[in-house]
Amino acid sequence: MNKIERFKAAYDYLYSIGKTHSITEFADYIGAARSSVSKAYNGDASYLRGSLLTKVVAAYHDLISRDWLLNGEGEMLVQRAPSAAMPQSDVVAQLIRMCNDLHADVRELKQELAATKAEVEKLKRAHYGYASVAADGMSGIEFEKVK
Repeated sequence: MNKIERFKAAYDYLYSIGKTHSITEFADYIGAARSSVSKAYNGDASYLRGSLLTKVVAAYHDLISRDWLLNGEGEMLVQRAPSAAMPQSDVVAQLIRMCNDLHADVRELKQELAATKAEVEKLKRAHYGYASVAADGMSGIEFEKVK
Protein backbone atom coordinates (compact mmCIF):
# COMPACT_ATOMS: atom_id res chain seq x y z
CA MET A 1 0.00 0.00 0.00
CA ASN A 2 1.50 3.34 -1.00
CA LYS A 3 1.34 6.60 1.01
CA ILE A 4 -1.75 7.87 -0.79
CA GLU A 5 -3.63 4.64 -0.13
CA ARG A 6 -2.54 4.67 3.52
CA PHE A 7 -3.56 8.33 3.90
CA LYS A 8 -6.97 7.62 2.37
CA ALA A 9 -7.42 4.48 4.47
CA ALA A 10 -6.60 6.41 7.65
CA TYR A 11 -9.04 9.21 6.76
CA ASP A 12 -11.76 6.74 5.75
CA TYR A 13 -11.34 4.86 9.02
CA LEU A 14 -11.50 8.06 11.09
CA TYR A 15 -14.58 9.12 9.12
CA SER A 16 -16.23 5.72 9.64
CA ILE A 17 -15.87 5.91 13.42
CA GLY A 18 -17.08 9.52 13.59
CA LYS A 19 -13.73 11.11 14.50
CA THR A 20 -14.13 13.44 11.53
CA HIS A 21 -17.06 14.36 9.32
CA SER A 22 -15.41 15.99 6.32
CA ILE A 23 -12.07 16.66 4.66
CA THR A 24 -12.41 20.30 5.79
CA GLU A 25 -12.94 19.33 9.43
CA PHE A 26 -10.10 16.81 9.20
CA ALA A 27 -7.69 19.41 7.78
CA ASP A 28 -8.62 21.92 10.47
CA TYR A 29 -8.19 19.32 13.22
CA ILE A 30 -4.73 18.23 12.10
CA GLY A 31 -3.66 21.82 11.40
CA ALA A 32 -3.09 21.49 7.67
CA ALA A 33 -4.26 23.49 4.66
CA ARG A 34 -7.67 22.32 3.50
CA SER A 35 -6.64 22.34 -0.14
CA SER A 36 -3.53 20.25 0.59
CA VAL A 37 -5.53 17.61 2.44
CA SER A 38 -8.16 17.54 -0.28
CA LYS A 39 -5.57 17.20 -3.05
CA ALA A 40 -3.70 14.50 -1.14
CA TYR A 41 -6.92 12.56 -0.57
CA ASN A 42 -7.73 12.84 -4.27
CA GLY A 43 -4.40 11.24 -5.18
CA ASP A 44 -1.91 14.06 -5.67
CA ALA A 45 1.22 12.58 -4.09
CA SER A 46 3.06 15.92 -4.12
CA TYR A 47 0.85 17.03 -1.20
CA LEU A 48 1.71 13.96 0.85
CA ARG A 49 4.94 15.18 2.26
CA GLY A 50 6.13 13.93 5.61
CA SER A 51 4.74 16.98 7.41
CA LEU A 52 1.15 16.26 6.41
CA LEU A 53 1.43 12.63 7.47
CA THR A 54 3.19 13.65 10.68
CA LYS A 55 0.30 15.98 11.48
CA VAL A 56 -2.15 13.09 11.06
CA VAL A 57 -0.06 10.93 13.39
CA ALA A 58 0.24 13.74 15.95
CA ALA A 59 -3.51 14.40 15.93
CA TYR A 60 -4.56 10.74 16.02
CA HIS A 61 -1.59 9.11 17.77
CA ASP A 62 -3.92 7.05 19.92
CA LEU A 63 -5.60 5.49 16.85
CA ILE A 64 -3.33 5.55 13.79
CA SER A 65 0.05 3.85 13.90
CA ARG A 66 2.96 6.14 13.06
CA ASP A 67 5.03 3.31 11.54
CA TRP A 68 2.14 2.22 9.36
CA LEU A 69 1.22 5.68 8.06
CA LEU A 70 4.77 6.92 7.45
CA ASN A 71 6.52 3.73 6.39
CA GLY A 72 3.84 1.13 5.65
CA GLU A 73 5.09 -1.09 8.47
CA GLY A 74 2.78 -3.02 10.79
CA GLU A 75 -0.93 -2.44 11.25
CA MET A 76 -2.92 0.75 10.67
CA LEU A 77 -4.41 0.87 14.14
CA VAL A 78 -2.39 1.38 17.29
CA GLN A 79 -2.18 -1.88 19.17
CA ARG A 80 -3.37 -1.42 22.71
CA ALA A 81 -2.30 -3.54 25.60
CA PRO A 82 -5.15 -5.73 26.80
CA SER A 83 -6.79 -4.29 29.87
CA ALA A 84 -7.59 -6.29 32.94
CA ALA A 85 -11.16 -7.25 32.17
CA MET A 86 -13.73 -7.44 34.91
CA PRO A 87 -14.81 -11.04 35.60
CA GLN A 88 -18.09 -11.88 33.88
CA SER A 89 -19.84 -12.62 37.18
CA ASP A 90 -18.96 -9.11 38.42
CA VAL A 91 -20.26 -7.57 35.20
CA VAL A 92 -23.55 -9.45 35.53
CA ALA A 93 -23.90 -8.45 39.19
CA GLN A 94 -23.20 -4.81 38.30
CA LEU A 95 -25.80 -4.91 35.51
CA ILE A 96 -28.39 -6.41 37.87
CA ARG A 97 -27.71 -3.65 40.42
CA MET A 98 -28.07 -1.01 37.72
CA CYS A 99 -31.37 -2.52 36.53
CA ASN A 100 -32.70 -2.63 40.08
CA ASP A 101 -31.71 1.00 40.63
CA LEU A 102 -33.42 2.04 37.38
CA HIS A 103 -36.55 0.08 38.31
CA ALA A 104 -36.67 1.85 41.68
CA ASP A 105 -36.24 5.22 39.96
CA VAL A 106 -39.09 4.48 37.54
CA ARG A 107 -41.36 3.38 40.40
CA GLU A 108 -40.57 6.59 42.30
CA LEU A 109 -41.23 8.74 39.21
CA LYS A 110 -44.58 7.00 38.64
CA GLN A 111 -45.58 7.76 42.23
CA GLU A 112 -44.57 11.40 41.83
CA LEU A 113 -46.50 11.62 38.56
CA ALA A 114 -49.63 10.16 40.16
CA ALA A 115 -49.38 12.61 43.06
CA THR A 116 -48.88 15.52 40.65
CA LYS A 117 -51.90 14.46 38.56
CA ALA A 118 -54.03 14.23 41.69
CA GLU A 119 -52.89 17.69 42.78
CA VAL A 120 -53.65 19.12 39.32
CA GLU A 121 -57.13 17.59 39.44
CA LYS A 122 -57.72 19.03 42.90
CA LEU A 123 -56.56 22.50 41.84
CA LYS A 124 -58.60 22.48 38.63
CA ARG A 125 -61.74 21.44 40.47
CA ALA A 126 -61.23 24.10 43.09
CA HIS A 127 -60.42 26.83 40.59
CA TYR A 128 -62.58 26.04 37.57
CA GLY A 129 -65.35 23.93 39.01
CA TYR A 130 -64.53 20.82 37.01
CA ALA A 131 -65.70 17.46 38.26
CA SER A 132 -62.69 15.40 37.19
CA VAL A 133 -59.49 15.48 35.28
CA ALA A 134 -58.50 12.46 33.19
CA ALA A 135 -54.95 12.09 31.92
CA ASP A 136 -54.29 9.51 29.23
CA GLY A 137 -50.52 9.98 29.27
CA MET A 138 -50.37 10.77 25.56
CA SER A 139 -52.62 13.70 24.73
CA GLY A 140 -52.23 15.64 27.94
CA ILE A 141 -55.05 16.45 30.35
CA GLU A 142 -58.69 16.53 29.35
CA PHE A 143 -61.34 18.33 31.41
CA GLU A 144 -64.94 17.43 32.08
CA LYS A 145 -67.14 20.37 33.02
CA VAL A 146 -69.42 20.12 36.07
CA LYS A 147 -73.11 20.11 35.03
